[in-house]
Amino acid sequence: MDLFSDLTKLEKVRSGWQAFGFYLAYLCLGLLLAAFAGGVSDFFIKASTFREGFAAGTKFGHFTAVVFCPLVSFLILRAKRNYTFAAIALAIVSGLLALALGMIGGLLPSSILTCFQAKRAQRADL
Repeated sequence: MDLFSDLTKLEKVRSGWQAFGFYLAYLCLGLLLAAFAGGVSDFFIKASTFREGFAAGTKFGHFTAVVFCPLVSFLILRAKRNYTFAAIALAIVSGLLALALGMIGGLLPSSILTCFQAKRAQRADL
């Protein structure tokens, strides 16, 4: 099995090893987005010292993590059409872990969600 296969196919049911590859890939993507958000923060907040600029950039990066992690989780749920209580609870925990631990903790539930089975679309007979 390939560690980084089909990273953009969120509906795919992954093994533990593939979920780890998903975690690493999306962690790198999220960290790049957070770094970009921290760099862009200079346009919004004019800091007079390096310390002020660094603090502002850190806040923007943390905000990016708090938004990115639950967004990935809910996109996985949507792709899999899996709206069970456990899956929704994991998506919410993703946001809480991102708030407490940042991107590293927030993507753990997302990678667990990739191992869940996808629900089959039900056909409506008219």
